[in-house]
Amino acid sequence: MLIPRNSATLLRCARVIALTLASGASAATLRVVTTVALPEGVIARDARWAGAEAAYVSTGKHGVARVALNGPPQNTTVMHGGDQGGFPVVGLLAVGQKDLLVASRLGALGWMPIRAAAPKIGTKGMLTVMDIDARGDTAAVLGADSGPLQGLEREGTIAWIGSLSKDLADMHPLMRGRSHPGGKDMARCGMLEIGAIRFMQDGSLVVLPGTEPGVYRYSRDGKLLRTWDTGPLAIVDDCSIEDEELHQLARDFARRNEWLASRVIVDDVLPLPSGPGLLLRRVENGITKWDLVALRYDGGKPSRTPLPVTMPSPRSHARGDVRGDRILLLMFDDALPQQKAAQPPQLVVFSFN
Repeated sequence: MLIPRNSATLLRCARVIALTLASGASAATLRVVTTVALPEGVIARDARWAGAEAAYVSTGKHGVARVALNGPPQNTTVMHGGDQGGFPVVGLLAVGQKDLLVASRLGALGWMPIRAAAPKIGTKGMLTVMDIDARGDTAAVLGADSGPLQGLEREGTIAWIGSLSKDLADMHPLMRGRSHPGGKDMARCGMLEIGAIRFMQDGSLVVLPGTEPGVYRYSRDGKLLRTWDTGPLAIVDDCSIEDEELHQLARDFARRNEWLASRVIVDDVLPLPSGPGLLLRRVENGITKWDLVALRYDGGKPSRTPLPVTMPSPRSHARGDVRGDRILLLMFDDALPQQKAAQPPQLVVFSFN
């Protein structure tokens, strides 16, 4: 099914839910259950549950590791990275029913069976990839593809879905961007990592473009169900940046970190039972903090809950997953090139109610 062409159409064809973070909204209670520090020097960027007591963690050029959350530290490589002839750089990570899906921010997608004696890695290239997710056999991608229209895919698609069992040969549009040509903002600002895409527990799919306002929820068959307004959150939700400044941010990693630290961004969207949970990141006095903003399917008021953990760096980020009543977060310091991270990445498990 082909989904609406731009945000204006989206706002007309779905009920828009205004976000009012009232003090009376019931907030979740978060409690730290387990913390697992990863080895110093590991570059970890994403995590998913790998069963009740383990996690899959993306580790850059080293691939994907399975990490035990209880007992002695134990890592098992399940997908090799570029240093061992595998996928070039594993940054983003998702887990389907039978396959691991990975991506690099530079636009490379890769996938492989989770259980295979000699697994074959499939690959596909795009112009840029902002985020990925998987559920069952279906992969979801937030990003822009190349094409003949000013270097972009003609229809301006920014969110896609396809089948892992078909090597994504059937990948087709879910959502088109508002910029002209469509997808231009996604291509320009993809490196800022301000958007997210995530399957919810009921099988619906939530898209937070980051490069344009709104949070969009789609049914399993691609029908737009609901739109939430992101304006009241005061997050970065557009790509209204002058070309000269954007080029500087792309070239200068330190300046990009400073730019992000001076704003509130969404690090990830978590599949909470009652609706999408937006992981809002902010920096105060050089310390990175997070709030979990829980949106509701039933139209109830969103709640905001501060995470009971912080990171001692203005460059830190968090990404994660939900299993039952537990949230898994990978928290890491995005250190400058040739510099040591403020602290090693860590996996933190929270209980919530």
